[in-house]
Amino acid sequence: MVVFRVLGILFLLAAAAALTNDLVAGGAGGFRLSALGELWFRLSPYTLDLSRAVTERYIWPALWDPVAVWVLLQPAVLVLGAVGLALMAVGMAGRRR
Repeated sequence: MVVFRVLGILFLLAAAAALTNDLVAGGAGGFRLSALGELWFRLSPYTLDLSRAVTERYIWPALWDPVAVWVLLQPAVLVLGAVGLALMAVGMAGRRR
Protein backbone atom coordinates (compact mmCIF):
# COMPACT_ATOMS: atom_id res chain seq x y z
CA MET A 1 0.00 0.00 0.00
CA VAL A 2 2.99 2.28 0.38
CA VAL A 3 3.37 2.17 -3.41
CA PHE A 4 -0.11 3.67 -3.86
CA ARG A 5 0.65 6.48 -1.43
CA VAL A 6 3.97 7.27 -3.14
CA LEU A 7 2.31 7.27 -6.56
CA GLY A 8 -0.48 9.44 -5.17
CA ILE A 9 2.04 11.95 -3.86
CA LEU A 10 3.82 12.00 -7.23
CA PHE A 11 0.55 12.63 -9.06
CA LEU A 12 -0.36 15.42 -6.62
CA LEU A 13 3.07 16.99 -7.17
CA ALA A 14 2.52 16.76 -10.92
CA ALA A 15 -0.86 18.48 -10.46
CA ALA A 16 0.83 21.25 -8.47
CA ALA A 17 3.46 21.61 -11.21
CA ALA A 18 0.74 21.81 -13.88
CA LEU A 19 -1.08 24.49 -11.89
CA THR A 20 2.15 26.44 -11.43
CA ASN A 21 2.82 26.17 -15.16
CA ASP A 22 -0.66 27.51 -15.92
CA LEU A 23 -0.24 30.41 -13.50
CA VAL A 24 3.15 31.38 -14.89
CA ALA A 25 2.10 30.96 -18.53
CA GLY A 26 -1.03 33.04 -18.00
CA GLY A 27 0.84 36.14 -16.90
CA ALA A 28 -1.00 39.36 -17.60
CA GLY A 29 -2.96 37.73 -20.44
CA GLY A 30 -5.30 35.94 -18.06
CA PHE A 31 -5.52 32.57 -16.39
CA ARG A 32 -6.29 29.42 -18.40
CA LEU A 33 -6.00 25.77 -17.37
CA SER A 34 -4.05 23.64 -19.85
CA ALA A 35 -5.62 20.42 -21.07
CA LEU A 36 -3.86 17.20 -20.15
CA GLY A 37 -3.30 16.34 -23.82
CA GLU A 38 -1.83 19.77 -24.51
CA LEU A 39 0.59 19.45 -21.62
CA TRP A 40 1.54 15.90 -22.60
CA PHE A 41 2.13 17.02 -26.21
CA ARG A 42 4.42 19.83 -25.05
CA LEU A 43 6.41 17.45 -22.84
CA SER A 44 6.64 14.42 -25.14
CA PRO A 45 4.70 14.33 -28.41
CA TYR A 46 6.23 10.99 -29.39
CA THR A 47 4.87 9.14 -26.34
CA LEU A 48 1.41 10.67 -26.82
CA ASP A 49 1.28 9.38 -30.39
CA LEU A 50 2.73 6.03 -29.30
CA SER A 51 0.08 5.61 -26.61
CA ARG A 52 -2.64 6.34 -29.18
CA ALA A 53 -1.22 3.79 -31.61
CA VAL A 54 -0.81 1.08 -28.96
CA THR A 55 -4.29 1.68 -27.56
CA GLU A 56 -5.97 1.59 -30.96
CA ARG A 57 -3.96 -1.30 -32.37
CA TYR A 58 -3.44 -3.65 -29.46
CA ILE A 59 -5.92 -2.85 -26.69
CA TRP A 60 -9.28 -1.58 -27.98
CA PRO A 61 -9.86 1.16 -30.61
CA ALA A 62 -13.01 2.44 -28.87
CA LEU A 63 -10.98 3.11 -25.73
CA TRP A 64 -9.00 5.88 -27.41
CA ASP A 65 -11.89 7.73 -28.97
CA PRO A 66 -14.03 8.84 -27.11
CA VAL A 67 -12.70 7.79 -23.66
CA ALA A 68 -9.01 8.74 -23.77
CA VAL A 69 -9.68 11.79 -25.93
CA TRP A 70 -12.21 13.05 -23.38
CA VAL A 71 -9.70 12.61 -20.55
CA LEU A 72 -6.96 14.36 -22.56
CA LEU A 73 -9.25 17.35 -23.15
CA GLN A 74 -9.82 17.87 -19.39
CA PRO A 75 -7.64 20.29 -17.39
CA ALA A 76 -4.35 18.62 -16.44
CA VAL A 77 -4.48 19.85 -12.85
CA LEU A 78 -7.90 18.25 -12.30
CA VAL A 79 -7.04 14.89 -13.88
CA LEU A 80 -3.67 14.58 -12.15
CA GLY A 81 -5.13 15.74 -8.85
CA ALA A 82 -8.06 13.31 -9.04
CA VAL A 83 -5.77 10.38 -9.84
CA GLY A 84 -3.43 11.42 -7.03
CA LEU A 85 -6.25 11.65 -4.50
CA ALA A 86 -7.68 8.29 -5.61
CA LEU A 87 -4.30 6.61 -5.22
CA MET A 88 -3.84 8.18 -1.80
CA ALA A 89 -7.29 6.93 -0.75
CA VAL A 90 -6.46 3.40 -1.88
CA GLY A 91 -3.16 3.58 -0.03
CA MET A 92 -4.84 4.80 3.15
CA ALA A 93 -7.62 2.18 2.93
CA GLY A 94 -5.04 -0.58 3.08
CA ARG A 95 -3.57 1.03 6.17
CA ARG A 96 -6.85 0.77 8.13
CA ARG A 97 -7.07 -3.02 7.89
